[in-house]
Formats: sequence, structure tokens, C-alpha cells
Amino acid sequence: MSITNVLSFKSTDDVKLIDARGPRFGAVLTTMVLSVFVVTEALPLLYWQLAVFTLGAFVGASP
Repeated sequence: MSITNVLSFKSTDDVKLIDARGPRFGAVLTTMVLSVFVVTEALPLLYWQLAVFTLGAFVGASP
């Protein structure tokens, strides 16, 4: 048995990768929205962000 046999992995699963910029962009938007909420204390903005979080949690990212 060679070392390449031990270290190579063959997968039959179709792996779907995500673009790493997507979560970063979402994090920046979330930070901006919550920062504006902290400064302005606008409750509708907080409710909107809560709705976006809820939608993302239950629906998720679909291609």
C-alpha cells in the first residue's frame, strides 16, 4: 500500500461549494442594519432584520 492510496479520497457525492464572499457580504449588511438600529432605535428595522433571519433559517439558501 502506497502513501498516495492512504491520502487520496474518492467521493461519489456531488459536493456543492458556496462562494465565500456571500456570507461575508451578508455579515456586512447585518452589521450595518443592526448598527443603524442601535443609533436610531427604529423598531421596524429590528423587526425587518428578525424577519430576514427567520426566512434564512427556515428557507435557507437555494440555488
